[in-house]
Amino acid sequence: MAQDTPLPQSKTDAPRGRDLSSAILACFSADVTTPAFEDRLVELTVALSNQQNVSIWSAPKDDTAPTCLAHARGAKVQEQEADLVAGFFETAGSSQTSVIQPFERYLAASVALPGGQTAAILVEFPASGAMAKSLVYERATLLAHLSFSQFRHGDLVAQSQLIGQLNAVAGGDHAQLHPLTDTLAQLMGAQYAAAGIYARGDLGEIAISGQSGPAKRAQLPATLREKMADIVAKRVSGWDRLFATPDGANGLALIVEKPTRNHGMLQLAGGVYRQAQHAKPASKWTLGRFVKLAAFGLISVGILLIPIPDGVELSAQVEAAQKRVITAPLSTTIAEVLVKDRAPVVGGKTPLLRLDANEIKIDLIGVQAERAAAILERETARASRNPALLRNAELEVQRLESRLALLELQRDSSTVIAPISGIAILPELQQKLGSTVRQGEVLMEVIDPSALRLSLAILESRISKVEEGTAGIFRPDFDPTLRVAARLTTISPALDNTQDIPVIQARADFEDATDTLRPGLSGIFSVGAEYRPIGEVLYRAIRNWVLLRLWI
Repeated sequence: MAQDTPLPQSKTDAPRGRDLSSAILACFSADVTTPAFEDRLVELTVALSNQQNVSIWSAPKDDTAPTCLAHARGAKVQEQEADLVAGFFETAGSSQTSVIQPFERYLAASVALPGGQTAAILVEFPASGAMAKSLVYERATLLAHLSFSQFRHGDLVAQSQLIGQLNAVAGGDHAQLHPLTDTLAQLMGAQYAAAGIYARGDLGEIAISGQSGPAKRAQLPATLREKMADIVAKRVSGWDRLFATPDGANGLALIVEKPTRNHGMLQLAGGVYRQAQHAKPASKWTLGRFVKLAAFGLISVGILLIPIPDGVELSAQVEAAQKRVITAPLSTTIAEVLVKDRAPVVGGKTPLLRLDANEIKIDLIGVQAERAAAILERETARASRNPALLRNAELEVQRLESRLALLELQRDSSTVIAPISGIAILPELQQKLGSTVRQGEVLMEVIDPSALRLSLAILESRISKVEEGTAGIFRPDFDPTLRVAARLTTISPALDNTQDIPVIQARADFEDATDTLRPGLSGIFSVGAEYRPIGEVLYRAIRNWVLLRLWI
């Protein structure tokens, strides 16, 4: 175990006629009560650092500012010093060891007071001179560490914890890997400590201090894993890097970043780990292990025998089996929409919409007048007994009668009648009222909601699992608990490449009529939901993958 290095005895006299060792012992003696320890520490710091602006501050409590407990004689406490100390305590937190933090003009270090409470000593740096500043840093750091050694020395407890954690890790308890890094970082006053298990040519688990648990590969900095691999490759054995290996191949890799004390602790940890590994008994195949292995095998076989549905699920959409698309019979304007969207209609009776037929009526009047004139000319030619004129007149009358019949048909078709009974679907037709439509343009649909079917999309990879006549269950998206029986009736013979993903179109008819479904609803159609053991399903999936990807 690491022990504090004894202070060298100085042959020069310290202030007030004492040597340096006596002055330090008098300052940190638990038997001396007057003056208070804070005043004694300030006085000793002034003497050792040759700086007059030295003060000791209590840790802030309940969001209150830190309080100056003692300061050098003649020195005035500056307002900015309280702010520096507050920032220092915020950075240092509740550390169990001394924390040193230099500022631009000051040096702050945490110290332990009698009773174990934490305070901070603030020393002003000299105005110039690197050696003088270095001396201040060294002396203040020494006194801060001495205070923790005297009034709150937790190294012995931490070392006992470290030995227990190393023995546990050597025994295979890798859950102790993370507590081990925390203990190392605490004992050595390091920024962080990291530990990794190297076995069979690979760095497995790695833990880093300050985390909530064993760190995963993705959570660790890439450089840390590279450093640890380099330590293993070079078999490093140092005061901040170590590969502790009992057999020369496997072992424990340790990293301690910028340790400030107990520099021999890593070597101690390596020795404890190696000794624990050598003392570890060889594993034996005991009866208990055979029982556990047999139980695991039985459980695995039982899981593989559990039956699960072995079918295929297809994307499905409900559509009307009977529907008619209504197109414009002539090019004109929409004069009136006679039904509302989703209104019931009766085939051959319910008028759906009326187109503007005024131009047709005007043309009809004109053609009727031309026909009357043509009939008069025909009779005149017949009376003149001129066969040529009579033939031309009869042809003109026939042409005008055909034209008249066409206009009458267009006039009569300007009012569109429902072709079948059902529901009228006219999206945005009301917005087109008064606008011009072309002959053949789609205006609306009439569907029969009582006769529904499913439109299916089958992926190319699943076509082998379905065939015409196969029964299945349709589950609509709006209510997955609803089950509607259907049967696959038609499968397209060609692949539809118009979709983003090429599919084969198919149709399925419902076994019974249902009032809960509507055209346009989507869902899943499960085909061939036969139950098979998990093992058989997995075997077939692996076999097909191997045949498709590796064999063929």
